[in-house]
Amino acid sequence: MIDTIKICGVASYKKQVNINAKKLNFIFGSNGSGKTTLSNVLGGHLKFDGCTFSEVENDQILVYNKKFVEKNFSSDVPGIFTLGEESVETKKKISELKSQIKDKQTEVQKKNSSISKLYERMSIQKTEAKDVCWTLQQTFGNQFPKALVGFRNNKETFFNGLLSAWEETKGNQQTLSLDTLLESYSLLFQDDSSVYETFSKINLHNVISFNNNVILQKHISGSSESQIGTFIDYLQNSDWVRAGKDYIDDNRNECPFCQQSLPTDFRKQLEEYFDETFQEDVHTLNTFISSYNSFVKKLILKLTEFTNKNIPFLKFNKLMVEITNIETLFKLNMEKLSYKSEHPNELVELESLIPVCEHVNEIIDNMNSLIERNNLAVRNQKEERNKFKKQLWTFLAVQAKITLDSYKKNVDGTQKGIDSISKRIAIISSDTNKLIQDSGELERTLTSVTPTIEIINRLLNNFGFQGFKLTTNTTESSSYKIIRSDGSDAKKTLSEGEYNFITFLYFYYLIYGSQSPVSDLQNKVIVIDDPISSLDSGVLFIVSSLVKKIIDDCRNNKDISQVFVLTHNLYFYKEATFLGSREKYKNDEVLYGRLIKNDEQTALITYAENPVQSSYELLWKDIKDENSSSATCFNSMRRVLEHYFKVMGGVDYEKCIDEFEGVEKICCKSLISVINDGSHFISDDFVIQFDAENINRYKIVFKKIFIYLNQENHYLMMMK
Repeated sequence: MIDTIKICGVASYKKQVNINAKKLNFIFGSNGSGKTTLSNVLGGHLKFDGCTFSEVENDQILVYNKKFVEKNFSSDVPGIFTLGEESVETKKKISELKSQIKDKQTEVQKKNSSISKLYERMSIQKTEAKDVCWTLQQTFGNQFPKALVGFRNNKETFFNGLLSAWEETKGNQQTLSLDTLLESYSLLFQDDSSVYETFSKINLHNVISFNNNVILQKHISGSSESQIGTFIDYLQNSDWVRAGKDYIDDNRNECPFCQQSLPTDFRKQLEEYFDETFQEDVHTLNTFISSYNSFVKKLILKLTEFTNKNIPFLKFNKLMVEITNIETLFKLNMEKLSYKSEHPNELVELESLIPVCEHVNEIIDNMNSLIERNNLAVRNQKEERNKFKKQLWTFLAVQAKITLDSYKKNVDGTQKGIDSISKRIAIISSDTNKLIQDSGELERTLTSVTPTIEIINRLLNNFGFQGFKLTTNTTESSSYKIIRSDGSDAKKTLSEGEYNFITFLYFYYLIYGSQSPVSDLQNKVIVIDDPISSLDSGVLFIVSSLVKKIIDDCRNNKDISQVFVLTHNLYFYKEATFLGSREKYKNDEVLYGRLIKNDEQTALITYAENPVQSSYELLWKDIKDENSSSATCFNSMRRVLEHYFKVMGGVDYEKCIDEFEGVEKICCKSLISVINDGSHFISDDFVIQFDAENINRYKIVFKKIFIYLNQENHYLMMMK
């Protein structure tokens, strides 16, 4: 069964028209409103991107319209195979086989429905899992945007990427840390990729040698071999004496502190006390202090230059902290060395730079590792980026492991159920094919095109069509020919009414038969487009009766799953939709629709109830409808006048012409002339062009006609 129809971009369907189809669909529309376009779309004769309808899996669509007639009546008419009356037992066996086939097809449909529900469950499970996994993209997507290009704007794509990574890493949760991934990302996906030189580390041997120099742990003092030396050592004031020595005036032999006269050889004894060894030790100390000062300053300068390098993926915070630590220790040690310089005899111990320098070397090692990785990535960027993306997806899959494990467990279980049902369907389908084969073999022994000929010819004769009939083609026994009573070909000489009648009869019996010896066992979707063009009451009656039989079989599910009736004929529309005074259609069983065309644009109006209680009321509805085209409105006014004044009235309508003057008189003549000409003069295909101003003038005259003929009450009642 067709659920939805969309038509756009073809013929007068300039804008999209949507049809939510029901089991029974009755659509009225004047000629040119778009009925045939609709039937051609359903029949597969028009294929445009904008013309679609929901797929019909097990139904055959049969469409009666001009295309059907052209296809089947352009040359020899294909025969319709039906079962003959002989061999009751064989027919009973065929009926039993078809019943079994339908039962198995029904079983397959139920199992397919179960599979659909399982797929729906899988879809729900997937949606839930996708929503949970999407939070990962929201959490990490902004941190790795360039590595996730193409995955961040679509839940389905991101989820599939996670599933793929999960399949590869299942059971292996060893991944890189987030910090490591961020470092690698900054290296691989920076905008300005360059190769950088690595940093040189601190020579710890030099640091150790400065830290352990023996001169700092040595009491530097004069010789104790002289008498004054013994005395100075006893007092342990050699630093004080050394400082005072420089204040002795060469011209005065006085103590610079107390101004007493010095012994004659005192100066000589001091020179002997601060001998060459003392001078060498002092020189060694001063050299050490100078070297230490130079070494540490150069070290600080070198490390500071590192921090000034413009390398976007490196962070120098830790290194800058250690530089500050070195500066602090250096300042403290220089104070100690200054003290040692002033007091050589004192022992000092420097604060060790070794731990700080070791930590600095560790930081430099880490930075050099990043630099080397960057340089490798720059030299082989594509490969390294792909490697990183795989590592990132592995990381993300591990974060989503609980969700993905649960999803795969549920989906795998559901898939097993689907596979099990599918295997059962395959077995049933195989059995069904065997039954179809057996039924077909029996049908071939009984089917014939002759019964259809007899039925159609009997109907033609009963309704007065005696000048032609169907017969079996002598050159092709499975096809028909239309012949006159003298045996000549009648197809080219048939009137329009005759041609339409026989083609519809053929279509009707095709619904219940087949153009091949073996029936296809499919339910049918029936589309009937304007089977009535003649106003012959007999033809209207029989065609309406046949259509009502089709509708009744559809309602009772007798091999017909859906019906579309498209017509411009009010009587036929009324007859087709009439169910009976005591019966009602089921809820949601029927679509009532009306195709209208304004400004060369087709639109569909739907109704909750049958809008046509009678053809006469529908004509008034056209006149009241502001959306009705000018031509439709004009013809509806003419038909109302014909119907009311000729069939119902017995009123002298011609005298009202004299009540009008000028343009209105011409309008009045146009409106009532149809009454004299008869119903066949203004056909349903009659088209006249009016603008909005003119049609309003006709509406005014139309109302005045009723007023002048004392029928205003009827006008007011119908225009409510």
